[in-house]
Amino acid sequence: MSRLSAIAVWTALGGLAASPSASAFSLLGAEVLPVRDSAVDVQLGYPEVRLGYHLPVLKNLEINPRFSFFYSDGWDAAGDTLSVGNFGVRVGADFKLQLIGEERWHLGLIWKFGVPLNCTPEFTGGLQLGLLGGLVADYEATDAVRIIGGLHLQTAVLFVGDGVYNLPVVFELSTEFAVTSKIQVALTFEGGPSFFFSRGQDPFTRGYVAGFLGLQFLL
Repeated sequence: MSRLSAIAVWTALGGLAASPSASAFSLLGAEVLPVRDSAVDVQLGYPEVRLGYHLPVLKNLEINPRFSFFYSDGWDAAGDTLSVGNFGVRVGADFKLQLIGEERWHLGLIWKFGVPLNCTPEFTGGLQLGLLGGLVADYEATDAVRIIGGLHLQTAVLFVGDGVYNLPVVFELSTEFAVTSKIQVALTFEGGPSFFFSRGQDPFTRGYVAGFLGLQFLL
C-alpha cells in the first residue's frame, strides 16, 4: 500500500470515529431523545443484564420500558448485590424528565418502576416504586464522549415475610462513547448502601455494587 493510500485509510477511520456531533444522543444521561427518535440499549455486567427501549413522548419526557435478568439479591439499584445465588427477572419502566438542557450539559430526574420476580432459592416478588426517584446530570466532554453522574433513591417493597421496605442510596458514574452517529458504547459503575426496614425487626444495611458494559443503538 502506498503512503498516500495509507493516509487516506487512516483519515477515513478517524472521520468515522469523530463523526458524532455535539448533539450526539444519550440514553444514560439527563438529555431526552428528540421526539422523532427512539433507541435500544443493552447492558451486560453484574448483578444483571438489562435491555431497554427508549421512547420520547414529549420534548422533555422519555419512557424506557425495561427487562432485566438478575443473578444476585439486588435488581436495578435495589437490594443486596453482595450476596449471590438468587436468580430472577424484572419488568418495568423508567421515566426520565429533563429539567435543564444547555449546549453541553443537562440535568434531569428519573423514576424507576418495576416488578421483580425472584425465582431461586425460593419464589418471591416485589414492587419497585421509585417514589423518591433519582437525579442525573451529564456533560459532553468532547463531541464523542459524554460523562454522566447520578444519585438514585429508587425505593422498593419486597414481599418477604411481613414485607420489607428497601431504600437504596446508589451513586452512578457512567461514560458514553460515540462510535458512529447511531451507535455508542457505555461504561457504568454503581454503588452505595441499601437500607432495609421491616415490621418487628431492627433496620439493617447491605451494600449495592454494579458494573456494566453497554451498547446503544439509535433507531
